[in-house]
Parts: sequence; C-alpha cells; structure tokens
Amino acid sequence: MNYLLFVIYVLIGIDYLYPFGFRYLGLSRLPPSTIELGIFGLFLITYFKKLIHNKEFINSDVKLRLYKYCILLFLITALISSVLNYNNMFLVAKVFLNYSLVNLILFLAILEFDLNEKNQYKIIRFIYLLIFIQIPVSLYQYMFLHYPSADYNSGTISFVGKNDGTGIVAILMTFLLSFMISKILIQGFTLKRLLITLLTFIPPIVGGSRLGIVLLPVTVLLTVVSYFVYYSRFDIVRFVKILLLGGIIISSSLIAIIIIAPQTRFGKTYLNLDVISSPDKIEQYENGDPKFGRVAGYNKLFLNIFNNNTSIIWGVGSDAIAESQFADVNRPKFIFLSRLEDSVKLLGTTGLLGLLIVIFIIFLGIPTLKNYIKIENSEYMNVVACSFIPSTLIFIGSIFYTSAWATQVGFSYWVILGILYQRYSVLNKGYEKLSTYYFSFMQSS
Repeated sequence: MNYLLFVIYVLIGIDYLYPFGFRYLGLSRLPPSTIELGIFGLFLITYFKKLIHNKEFINSDVKLRLYKYCILLFLITALISSVLNYNNMFLVAKVFLNYSLVNLILFLAILEFDLNEKNQYKIIRFIYLLIFIQIPVSLYQYMFLHYPSADYNSGTISFVGKNDGTGIVAILMTFLLSFMISKILIQGFTLKRLLITLLTFIPPIVGGSRLGIVLLPVTVLLTVVSYFVYYSRFDIVRFVKILLLGGIIISSSLIAIIIIAPQTRFGKTYLNLDVISSPDKIEQYENGDPKFGRVAGYNKLFLNIFNNNTSIIWGVGSDAIAESQFADVNRPKFIFLSRLEDSVKLLGTTGLLGLLIVIFIIFLGIPTLKNYIKIENSEYMNVVACSFIPSTLIFIGSIFYTSAWATQVGFSYWVILGILYQRYSVLNKGYEKLSTYYFSFMQSS
C-alpha cells in the first residue's frame, strides 16, 4: 500500500474512532492538532512529490482553479482581519490550521493523490462504513448506558459525550441517507438498502438532534429531485415507483418524528414537536440559554462585539475563537460558548466576508458534480456523486447549526469530493490524453 494512502486511512480512522477509545478504553489524549498537522504534512509531501517528478497538477485544470482562487481569497481575508485586529501571527496560524483551513488543504491533497479506481472505492466505502457504525453505537449508548442527557449518545466521535457530537452524527446520517436513496434509485431496490435507509433515523432520535430529525425527510426529497434533474430523464412509470418508495420512507420519517421520538427517554426535553414546529418557541428556546443558545450567540456577536461596519465585514480576528497569552493584554479576549460554533466563529473571525466565501467554496461542488455525472461511467461513483449534490446543500445549512466545518462532517465531505473531482478532471481530458496510470479510471467497476 502507498504510504500516503496508509496515512489517509489512519487519519480517517483516528478522526472517527479515537474519541471512542479515549472515552471508553482509557486511551490518552492525542497531542493538540495531531490530525491537522498530519493533514498539513500530507499536503506538503503530495505537492513536493508532484514538483520533484515534474507531474502535471490535477487541480490546475481550469474547472478546478476557482477553488484555489477562493481558498487564497479566504486566506487573504483572514490575514487582513488579523492585521486590522492586531492579532499575533502565531495564534492566527494555529487557529486557521486547526479550524478553518485544514479540510480545504486535505481536499487539495486528495486531488493530487496517485489513486487507482480500486483505492478510490475503498476510501469512500471506508468513510460510509464509519458513518454507519454510529448507528449501532449510539443505539447501544441509549439502551444500555443510561446517560442522563441525550447529548451523551454521540456514537464514536465524541471525547466526552456531554453537549458534544450528536449534531455531527445527525448530519453524517443525512450523508448516509442520501447515499442509500441514490443507491436505491440507481442500482435498484432491496430490503437491505431500505433497512439501512430507515436505520439512519436512530442516531438523531436517541441523540435528541432536532435539526437531524427535520433534515432527514428533507434529504429524501432533495435526493430524489437531484436524481431526476442531474442523472435520469423523467419517466412517468419510474416516477410513480419512486413516489411510492419516497412515500414509504417519508411516512416512516413522520412516524419516527411524531410518534417514536417524543416517547424516547429524552423526548420531552429534546424532541418535543412544539420546539420543532413553532418559530416563537424555537426563538425562545435558542435565546433562553445565554451561554449555549444559538440565537444568543448571534446576539452576543452583533450587539457586544461587532462595534462598526469594519468589524462586521472583516470580523475581529483570531481572538474570536481562541484565547491566548499571545494576544494583546489591552484587548478583550472573546470566547464564544454558543453551540453554533461554525457560523458564529467564522463570523467573529473573518466577518460576513469570510463566511460568504466559505459558503461559496462549498457551493462550488454542485455545478462540477452536475457535469461530472454526465461523463462518469461507474455506476457506484454516480451513486456517490448524485448523493453529494443534496449533501452539499445540507452541509451549507448545517454550518449554521453545529460544528460541521471542522469536524468529521467536513473531513468526510472534502475527502470524497476530492476523489470525485480527481476522477472528473482525468475523465474530462479524454482517452488520448490519459496517462497509463490513470487509464483505470475509465473502466466500470
């Protein structure tokens, strides 16, 4: 096995499974930024190898170049923000490696990996397997460990469980759900696929994730729409069959939301339908906790920290998400305790400009995936690509709710998208321009 390929497997495994080992098996905590530094090293080695061997860079393709421009623009925005706010550059580098930049670096590294088709399949299947594992683990935590709060039922990805991880697991379930729906639509219906589809509702229910429960039926609809718009021509007979299947899954969703979820141990606290269905009660709930309420996080940001148009546009720099002895002692240090980590922290750090760039970077996946589906001849990769269009929209929405950007959600998204983009860039060049190494991309599995 290629040593870089081995490293990426190790990093994925650590990201998903090491928190479980720390929480239940007594493993010691890894040194700070272990995964981030591993990804950064992976990126440097990959690019140095390309330069040394004088190989063409895949992401130099004109269709992928916009990513590099946007990432550069984001870094410039972050740098300007930090200079305007007198941040220490050591702190700036640490914050943006740990939080904002690491998964984009991973995406660029994956694009340049020497991966044959077999290894591409294996990496993607490994990620979906790790996502699936969250189902039995979270169910076991709920049924047998009897935690005092639903937030402890967070699968394998939480170091402590409390107020940590259930929202991430719920978003990962939407990725798996979209993948399974696409698999049914493209490769055909089986009871096994339907069962796995329905099992994706378990972690959001036992973990008390309101957003996850609401997003699951939305994911079904987005995936079906994506299939007809980007993959298959409209056919009335097929549409009726899909409508029936979608009706079964969405009916099951409603049963889970209306009947099953409120009857769980934490239903009245976490999953009551009043909170889900009433805008007034949602606002009251999110504002009610001054420490953790999501709306309270925005209020604190705009009412207490942003004091002029410049800070709203550019943010207040790295102090928004990290307290450090390197910061100017005469300047206040801001620690956001809101659960709404991604959007509040991005807004606080780089302002509206930085947040909009991040949203645009994620959205860039949709038009390229649309074109990629047209030329991909692997049925399995088409399943992945079709599922990733709705997953991209879910990913964008989720950064306004939980820590999606710099967690397993972002990690998984950018690894798989990097593989799809690599395939697209190579396939788009045509047979006559392909190297011998990349010829395997053109073969169906």
